[in-house]
Amino acid sequence: MTTTRYFELRDEMRGPARWHLGMLQTSDGAEHWLRAGQLFDREDVIVPVHHPGPSMDFTMTTFGAVVVRDHLAQAILAVAGTDVQVIPVHIKGHFGYSVVHPLSVLPCLDEHLSRFKLWTVDSARPDKAGDYRDVEVFVLNGAKVSADAHIFRVKGYTILLIVSETMKQAMEAAGCHGAVFVPVELS
Repeated sequence: MTTTRYFELRDEMRGPARWHLGMLQTSDGAEHWLRAGQLFDREDVIVPVHHPGPSMDFTMTTFGAVVVRDHLAQAILAVAGTDVQVIPVHIKGHFGYSVVHPLSVLPCLDEHLSRFKLWTVDSARPDKAGDYRDVEVFVLNGAKVSADAHIFRVKGYTILLIVSETMKQAMEAAGCHGAVFVPVELS
């Protein structure tokens, strides 16, 4: 079992008016979702500003893509290495941003201590049968996380983005206005 602390990484949505970024697009106008654990093969990525306001160092777009200033992307890359893909993006009127796409997906939800609901073949999304539909209480099974895992999504519930304390410290040192780190319970 690991003794490292972990955090759910969220976008700070409270506070004064701030920008909100839309879904990733490519230069041909097509919208794209980043698939957990899969490299994204396009380099002509555009991120529209859906709600203008002050820009942030860290923002999650509609559907959870992570957009960061380039200095923060480099800090994340320095800790995560090949567990992330950094994709430069164009945001109209803003320069020096990239998408940080976590590639590691770990089966680390402790099913004995967490509270969750599963998708079934009879639900509105039969393609997700067996995945977590909702996680009310998330407990991380530390035995399923290697010591070198610093940023990852949770298998079956990839909306959750988890970072290690090492990653949290690197991001804070680089400056990550807009990020919120919520401590995660470990089993």
